[in-house]
Amino acid sequence: MDDERCKALSNYQKDGYWHFWIGDEHLKIPKPFEVGAIFGTVPERLAELAVEQRGMHFLKRMKWVFGEMFRLDIVPQLLKPPLRIYSNWDEFRERPVLPEWLQRGQAEDQYDERTPLVAIATGRAFSASPAHVQTLVEGYLGAMGTYIMAAADRMLRALGDYPSAPSMDLSDAIVLRRFMGQKVPRSTVYLEEFYEMKKEVDDFYNSIQINIQRGEVARARHLLDKSKSKLALRDWINKQAKQLSKLNKVIRAIRADRHLSSEEKKTRVDALQKAKNELARVAAKVIRAHERKG
Repeated sequence: MDDERCKALSNYQKDGYWHFWIGDEHLKIPKPFEVGAIFGTVPERLAELAVEQRGMHFLKRMKWVFGEMFRLDIVPQLLKPPLRIYSNWDEFRERPVLPEWLQRGQAEDQYDERTPLVAIATGRAFSASPAHVQTLVEGYLGAMGTYIMAAADRMLRALGDYPSAPSMDLSDAIVLRRFMGQKVPRSTVYLEEFYEMKKEVDDFYNSIQINIQRGEVARARHLLDKSKSKLALRDWINKQAKQLSKLNKVIRAIRADRHLSSEEKKTRVDALQKAKNELARVAAKVIRAHERKG
């Protein structure tokens, strides 16, 4: 866990896999659910707690471990995919089904450049959200559903008039992705922490404004006192969020470009993703230091 590459891994990757590197190659081994949690994830998180002293973070991770790895969940699997859509939250990957920027517009337009073409076509055929279609397929068919859509997507892009996708690493291959990590990760623990803090700060700020408008001044003051330390970072967090948003827009434009080759897209997207990851790493470190002082 002393390796910075390991520290940067998303929480899902840390808790669900063992990771090691051979040179620049990132390899990973899926943890068997209960055994992996008892002898892997729980001791690792306890060691992290001893070093970083982040009690609430530890409790959140234990909640995920017992809910997802021990399967201590009263919700039947049959209901989970539609509940993910209803709540707009993927509890396994710990991210929204539809990010905020995709929630605008008609349902059939709710997809991004990584949404499989099969899901997009199905969504348009039934006036449904392609992101929701993808969630249902992956929720009911698991890894097999992901593999089928990925293979169909590559075939359709090759045969149809679609922008080329960035060239693939071995970690993008249908089977190997389970055992090989991305050289430039698309999600890191720092990105997760940054967006979690932004949401928390925005929620406090909006609640304070709502209570002021209602005339509930005492409640507004209570929330302000409770969140004063976090709100002190609000303007700075918003500036970082705008920078990340700009980088995301450029990445989407590159993926949609019909003139760039797959190799050129891969090079440019990787460079921008590295910039995103570094911006988030610095931001998360600042936020952690601020929380320790506060």
